[in-house]
Amino acid sequence: MTNRAKTVPIILGSNANALGVVRSLGENGVNSIVADSEKGVAGYSKYARFVQVEDCTQKRAAFSESLLRIGSDLEAGGQKGIIYSCTDGYLYAVGENYAELSKHFIIMMSEWKTVERCLDKSFLYQEAERLGIPCPRTYIAENVRALPGCKDKVPFPVLIKPAVTVGFSSVYKKAVIANDEEDLRRIQQEICAHGLEDYILLVQEIIPGPVTNLYTFAAYSDKTGSVKAYSIGHKIRQSPPETGAITAGRVTDAEALHVLGVKCIKELGFHGISNTEFKLDPRDGLFKLIEVNPRPGLYNYSATAAGVNLSWASYKDAVLNLQGETESSRKEVVWIYDFTDFVRAVYSNKRKGWPEYHISVRDWFRSVKGKKVYAVWNPRDPKPLFAYIAEMFAKKFRH
Repeated sequence: MTNRAKTVPIILGSNANALGVVRSLGENGVNSIVADSEKGVAGYSKYARFVQVEDCTQKRAAFSESLLRIGSDLEAGGQKGIIYSCTDGYLYAVGENYAELSKHFIIMMSEWKTVERCLDKSFLYQEAERLGIPCPRTYIAENVRALPGCKDKVPFPVLIKPAVTVGFSSVYKKAVIANDEEDLRRIQQEICAHGLEDYILLVQEIIPGPVTNLYTFAAYSDKTGSVKAYSIGHKIRQSPPETGAITAGRVTDAEALHVLGVKCIKELGFHGISNTEFKLDPRDGLFKLIEVNPRPGLYNYSATAAGVNLSWASYKDAVLNLQGETESSRKEVVWIYDFTDFVRAVYSNKRKGWPEYHISVRDWFRSVKGKKVYAVWNPRDPKPLFAYIAEMFAKKFRH
């Protein structure tokens, strides 16, 4: 039996992030186990089988036990699991139990102390400043009561977000904009009303420029922190339109960003697949660090479509001991979150109070001109699309 047959990827999460990893491995002949508390689109892929586990955010100990049971079943069959965490919640659940889990699995990420440094933006920005990596001007509030102190440090309008999103964004918002002191007071009250008053908060200057100035350096780095495969892309749209997650993006090239991305990952000593976001500041022409996600990003499959398979590069390194020259994306590709991007750009943004982000059908088609790849739809693996459509209708019905 080959190493490939003996080592089974365990993909934690079943969203579009996870589906990208599943397909990137499956297209190289390696099928996965998708493990999540609820079955999402990745669980329907022909390249995977779904196993339900306990909710990692609500029942951390029970989740670890259910994951160890998967490991025991694999070991009984002479196999071993390699873990890919595809959400921040799973990063925490695996990272905090890293020592025990690493006895039974290959874990495709650094030890917890390194991952935590990436997830904690209050540390990340201080480290970036030390390394000379440009960042937005930032004020760190130790809790919500310290928010008014930002007035003397960062001019309005400002972006307010938690230093650590896990446990915060599931209750309130990932980020919110305050245009003046009245907004700031309102946001303070909202955060307190949600019981989040003791979270560390970051108050940042808003870098001007369109969403297309938001770039991502997606990479796989080995155990030395050396980047062995990478892809660079920029957002076309996100949702919510001012502070949200990508719904359309374009793989492209930006050598200055490659240099910064490599430096950031290397200095952090991160091992695994990462997704580092920068924004190009038109005032000085510099790429400024926004965040480091120490896991596969939402549009990781765009890299595979553009010629560099980050998931496969990680698997080859960890399982097959194959590592060649550094790989990079070789062609331009547009990634689209299927119907979600179209509906929100053409219809929902205007209805939800963002008329300035509303575009026509013709403009939507112009914005995604070029070779396309989709988050869910793939003619070689069609079943996830049917699950995605069913979930869209279910949400509409519940709403």
